[in-house]
Amino acid sequence: MISTNGILGITLLFQIGLGIIGNVILFVAYTHIFIVSIKQRPLCLIIIHLSLVHVLLACTSGIPEAIAPLGLRTLMNDAICKTNIYLQRLFRGLSICLTSFLSILQTIIISPSGSYWAAFKTINSLYIFYSFFFVWILNLLISSNLIISVSALKNGNLSKDIVKFCFILPIDDLRRWFFLILMVLRDVFFLGSMCWTSGYMMLLLYRHHEQMQHLCRSGISFKMSPEMRATRKIIVFTLCFISLYGLDMIISFSLSYFPEQKLVFLNAKKFTGVNFAFLSPVILLGNNKQLHRFWAPVFEKISNW
Repeated sequence: MISTNGILGITLLFQIGLGIIGNVILFVAYTHIFIVSIKQRPLCLIIIHLSLVHVLLACTSGIPEAIAPLGLRTLMNDAICKTNIYLQRLFRGLSICLTSFLSILQTIIISPSGSYWAAFKTINSLYIFYSFFFVWILNLLISSNLIISVSALKNGNLSKDIVKFCFILPIDDLRRWFFLILMVLRDVFFLGSMCWTSGYMMLLLYRHHEQMQHLCRSGISFKMSPEMRATRKIIVFTLCFISLYGLDMIISFSLSYFPEQKLVFLNAKKFTGVNFAFLSPVILLGNNKQLHRFWAPVFEKISNW
């Protein structure tokens, strides 16, 4: 009979597998749109990069957590622990930054011509690459202390009750506070940007909805533009991200204040760590006519093969 830990590991692996497949589909589809559509290139660049980051996040965050309950903890040595935790923290930070960029760019796209954001409508794709370079350097720096401070549990200390196979060694207060402040400032800035731009986009959508109702009452038929449909998706996307980030923070605090429930909270944290990588392709691929037109002939060829 499969143990509870084994069921958790299999469930997590299944979720990771779906997340990786979904993000690969997202990556291929938006790469195609990037090639054929000049207008959408800045937006496509961010989604392509984000989907790739989510594939890597699912691999580094989910797979090691999934194999631990299956009894494969002995595979984790110091080098693997350092690399995995470093990359996990790196890709998590990149996910926050890129989701914020996506929200900001969509705000620029739908902003009225007389607004402050309208000045950025002619943004060159080259500036997107500069932004990518900046957030990579920033997150590489913020995560760099983990290369030194992470270690693996020795085989002699492993037991069936241990759900974590890597731990962080104590470091001096100055270094700890320096990296903690950098991480907090990054999260506050990018999450704050997400909240602000999501609120602004919801206000624009509300005004757009009021205009549509007025036109309908006047007997004029009016369809929602593709930009507005994309905006609704990105608002849902960013709100899901903020909610899952908040849930992850609550679980992290709960680990400190309720140590007797440590096992429950650690298992919950495993799923919240990969949930967004799993949900993001579901949100961005859903009800997208352009992507459906791209994938329909592909799946038809596969079914006829």
